[in-house]
Amino acid sequence: MRKILNYILLGAAIALLVFIFIGASYADNGKACMSCHEMKVPVEKWTNSAHEGIECMVCHAEPGWKGLVAAKSTGLGEVTKHLLAEVLAEPIDPAAIHAQVSTDKCLGCHVVAELKPFNKAVDHQLHLDANFDCFDCHRRTAHGNYEERQVRKDKERCLKCHDSEV
Repeated sequence: MRKILNYILLGAAIALLVFIFIGASYADNGKACMSCHEMKVPVEKWTNSAHEGIECMVCHAEPGWKGLVAAKSTGLGEVTKHLLAEVLAEPIDPAAIHAQVSTDKCLGCHVVAELKPFNKAVDHQLHLDANFDCFDCHRRTAHGNYEERQVRKDKERCLKCHDSEV
């Protein structure tokens, strides 16, 4: 009897791993995210951005398996919130769903010296040296329209150093 239980547990573990692998693969291309109505617009905007074709986890997970597991766990948490909201009839605010992308991720593809700023007065290296993250200004780069991609609408941080002509 114990041997049968071990086989059942082994089979369940293998099935779980297969399920996780298939789910992780499915989630990498945006289809899983787009299946939630809250994410439909951001995913549609991503498909019309310069970042289209870059798998989600390239930007939204830190390197290695630990980063992937952490990102997938966060995603699973968002799915859980979504399902609970459906059950409890409490809608989720799509604007509240966001993931910060680290500057290291951006600089893995973009070379600072080659960046062409929207505003010629913007010196990317100077801002990086002042401990700004790419995300501080380019929050909507992959998931926003052209106007949203250029600079933050909220310029509070800019105005700490710059005059109102930013």
